[in-house]
Amino acid sequence: MTIRETWGSVANTNKEIAMVFMLGKTSDSNIQQQILNESNAYHDIIQEDFVDSYRNLSYKSVAMLKWSYTYCPSAQYVLKADDDMFVNLEYLLNVLKHKRLKDTVIGMQITGARPIQDKSSKWYTPKELFNGTVYPPYCSGTSYVISGDSVEKLYTASLDTPYFWLEDIFITGICRTKANIKISNDYGFTYDKPTASGCVFRSRITGHRYNENEIRKIWTELVDSSISCTPTHVNTKAASSKS
Repeated sequence: MTIRETWGSVANTNKEIAMVFMLGKTSDSNIQQQILNESNAYHDIIQEDFVDSYRNLSYKSVAMLKWSYTYCPSAQYVLKADDDMFVNLEYLLNVLKHKRLKDTVIGMQITGARPIQDKSSKWYTPKELFNGTVYPPYCSGTSYVISGDSVEKLYTASLDTPYFWLEDIFITGICRTKANIKISNDYGFTYDKPTASGCVFRSRITGHRYNENEIRKIWTELVDSSISCTPTHVNTKAASSKS
C-alpha cells in the first residue's frame, strides 16, 4: 500500500505506465488467501509457480520478463525495482525520453565483481555454480530498466541458460551478455541509501533500503511544491549496502 500510495501512484495518473507486484507462491494458506483478497481488490498482483524465497529471485525476474513479453509487448521500457526502494518515476520518465535507448539495460553498473567463496556470506557461491573468476558486468538488482526490445531477448536467453541464483548477475550479466545487450550506466540509480528527503530525490532516480515511513516522507516532500530546496538539502548521506 505504501508503494501504491506514494511513488507507484504515478501509474494512476499517467496511463502510459502499468505497475504490478511480482510474487511467487507460499505454503501458508492464510497468506495465500490474503494475496488473493488483495489481488481481487487492486488487480495488480502477478503470482507465478515457484516458492518465493531469496534463492529463487532469478525465477521471479524471469517471470517478470515472461509477463512483460506476453502482456505488454509494445512497452518501451520495463522497470524492475525491489520493494524497499524509492523510485522517482517522473524523473525516470524524463531521463528515458532523452535516452531513447535500444538493446540496453539501464542502471547502476557493477564491473569486476568476483564470486564470494566465504561460506558464511549471504552471497556465498560455490565454484560449481559459477566456474569463472569474475562476473560479467551487470546492473544492481535493486532497480534497473530494460528497453522494450530487449525483453524477449533476455527472456529467451534465460530459458537457454543454466539457472544462477543471484538475480542481477543472472539477468543483467549472464543473460544480457548472451543476448548481446548493452549496459547504460546511470548514476541516478543506486543501491545506497541517500537521505530520506524529497529534495534529494528531485534529481535522483532511486534509493534503497527505505522503510514505509521513509518512503512516505520522501513522497510527501517530493510532491510538495512549497518546499524550497537549497544546496544543503540535496547533499546525500549514503550507507553502502547490497541487495
